[in-house]
Amino acid sequence: MEKVFCIGLWKTGTTSVGMACNKLIGGAHDGNTKSEVQRTSVIFSIEQETAINPLKDLLTITKDFTTFDDYPWNSVRVIKMLKKLYPNAKYILTTRNVDDWHYSAYTFYKKSIESNSLDPFNIWELYNREFKDVFGDDFDTSNIIKSDLSGMIKNKSIWVKFFNQRNKLVKTIIGNNLLEYNISDNLGWEPICKFLNKDIPMMHEPFPNLNSQK
Repeated sequence: MEKVFCIGLWKTGTTSVGMACNKLIGGAHDGNTKSEVQRTSVIFSIEQETAINPLKDLLTITKDFTTFDDYPWNSVRVIKMLKKLYPNAKYILTTRNVDDWHYSAYTFYKKSIESNSLDPFNIWELYNREFKDVFGDDFDTSNIIKSDLSGMIKNKSIWVKFFNQRNKLVKTIIGNNLLEYNISDNLGWEPICKFLNKDIPMMHEPFPNLNSQK
């Protein structure tokens, strides 16, 4: 079964590109909306490095899907496992202008915290793992978030470095079968269709534009 994993960071168009891929190759799609107990347990064990047979566990929760986007598929630790399990799958690294990404992430989290849909600790916990996977376990992540998100503003240079280093690391992990897709370029269907060997949809089929914000 053909599989495509969208493995860009949050706020880089992963949802839109994931749905575009699904429109092209069909099958079942797995995005950030799923919350089965089994999947949660498997991903937790992989990220905590406690799984006895992580590849077998990962196969169990991915075998029935063709396209994937967002968390947990964009976690560095999960990406390493996916490459071992599916060396011939297609991987799309969504990216964007780094300043736009930083601002988009900041405003999204700020609105989410103000509406009580996200806890600052949960954001820190997520990025704590990713920052350490990029910079090493000794990297101090105590100031990257803060409860009022001031850490994202005061330490923007660290966030920018993280974004660039993380994408470089992902490209090294995946190697072949990788498309880097910059949503800032507004390229639409063509690069993805070429990468997946699919025809460009008819003119009346707009490119998905999900979870966007000004």
